[in-house]
Amino acid sequence: MAPPGGRQATQVKPACFYILEEINMEQVGRFSNKRFNGLIWFGLLGLALPLQAQPALSPSPTLAQNLVKLAQNDEFMDMGHVAAALQLPQLPDKAVWYGPIYQSSGARFSAVYDPPPGDEHITKVVFSWNPGYRSGGRDAPPQMFASLRIIFDEQHCPAVAPVAHASKQKPMPVVMPVSMHDPEQNTYTFYSFGFRRHDGQTNTNLYVDPGRCEITLSRVRDF
Repeated sequence: MAPPGGRQATQVKPACFYILEEINMEQVGRFSNKRFNGLIWFGLLGLALPLQAQPALSPSPTLAQNLVKLAQNDEFMDMGHVAAALQLPQLPDKAVWYGPIYQSSGARFSAVYDPPPGDEHITKVVFSWNPGYRSGGRDAPPQMFASLRIIFDEQHCPAVAPVAHASKQKPMPVVMPVSMHDPEQNTYTFYSFGFRRHDGQTNTNLYVDPGRCEITLSRVRDF
């Protein structure tokens, strides 16, 4: 029976019912009803799932900016400045010293620190100093070489984008063999950012190596 006013009441259907009505069943005749219905409900379920936020890139914008600042001056050779930049206040007191280790390029000193878990996901910090570095062999003039190696946990390997943004540079990809002794050698790629001091004697590079989960700053200075 029609309600007062002469209009037949209409039943409100759920949105998914209209989606199903719009599908041309002839185009999906090759599917069994069971398989087809499963695909439809799987699709509707996917539409209903909330979008998941992407995890933040490592290093954080703050850490990336701090690393660029370290590369632009002499601060990364000072443990106090590095501790502040990496937000690792115990680094100067807890780092373990090794050396000197004598190599063909001169004597090398190292300091290693294993920090507790933190927001930047740093698992190890390694300093290396070689005050008599000779990149051209024993007869070459001595140079000062220093490096700072920052290793991240495997779930938060560093990305190139935060450092590129902080440095305002385009990264240069560097392709290296995995093994120098393997004729069928595979390769891996890391990315380099260059910083040269106005004195013309100091060259600093910042390397982002996503495959090995590390960032390295290295500096060579002529005497």
